[in-house]
Amino acid sequence: MSTVMEKLQCDNDQNQENEYLLAPPERRQYSILRTKRLLVLLSTFTILCILLIVDIAIRLKAGRCTTGPLTYFDRHINNKYITNRFTDDVNSPFRSASPEGQAAWDEVMRVEFFRITETEISAIGAPLSSVKLPKSRGGGYLANLAVFHQLHCVRILWEATRMEYFESRENVFYEEESEAKVHEHLDHCADIVRQALMCHADTTIITWGYPIEGTTLRPNYSLPRTCRDYDSIIAWGRENEIHYP
Repeated sequence: MSTVMEKLQCDNDQNQENEYLLAPPERRQYSILRTKRLLVLLSTFTILCILLIVDIAIRLKAGRCTTGPLTYFDRHINNKYITNRFTDDVNSPFRSASPEGQAAWDEVMRVEFFRITETEISAIGAPLSSVKLPKSRGGGYLANLAVFHQLHCVRILWEATRMEYFESRENVFYEEESEAKVHEHLDHCADIVRQALMCHADTTIITWGYPIEGTTLRPNYSLPRTCRDYDSIIAWGRENEIHYP
């Protein structure tokens, strides 16, 4: 059966070839033009598909959490990502109004300034009127990473909920500012943190459940998420740190 089908197919192909060769020149020319048009259309379609794929890839990359012009420094900072899980630990030192709690906060945010060049400050779109370092200290411009200011703001807001502890300590923020200035600082910090959270909008899913039947509905924060490797960022900050003034 297979041999018969193959013979019929061969005969059909031969007949089509004979028809083409016996056809008048006008018909053969039309067939060639039609084939060329089909090839052009196919090539155009393929190119458009490639351009569409490239455009989608660029848009997906642009949709990541970035810091605009500041990504200029990603080539300097170890731009690693890790998988992490949030915790809701009541014993976290970051919740403790104590010397241990203060030490924990200091460890993750006590990084001062670093130096950037005139070329770098232009690349990030910052004004050249920014604070300059004297030539005796190597020149350049004064800079730091936004994350450390944002952590400072979170810390200030948290400390404001523990005034009975921090007002009794040697805390310059509370000792030297009037009540109006304190509230102005807190308002500033709340708005800075709001903008940072909205800028980096974390789309990790949070699920909900009842830890014990009949208790209050509680969120589950511990699903895995992709995070910047903060240890590498703070290590870079300390390696390049300069003190000012």
